[in-house]
Amino acid sequence: MATRRRKRWLLTLAALALVAVVGGWWINRQLEPERLAATVLRKAGSALQLDLQFKGRPDYALKPEPRLMLPDF
Repeated sequence: MATRRRKRWLLTLAALALVAVVGGWWINRQLEPERLAATVLRKAGSALQLDLQFKGRPDYALKPEPRLMLPDF
C-alpha cells in the first residue's frame, strides 16, 4: 500500500513538473518582444479601428512599471 502511494505521489510530482516546464516555455515564447508587440498592436488597432505600425526592434520592461517600447511608432 505504501509503495502504491509513493508511486502515485511521484507521478503527481512529475506531472506538475511537466506542466511547470511547458507553462514556462509558453510564457517565455509569448513574451518575445516581436510577438508581444505584434499582439498588442493588433488588438489595440482592431479595437480603435486604426493601422498601428512601428519600425525597428521592440523591447519591453517590467520594472519600475510594465511598458512596451516601440521605436518609430
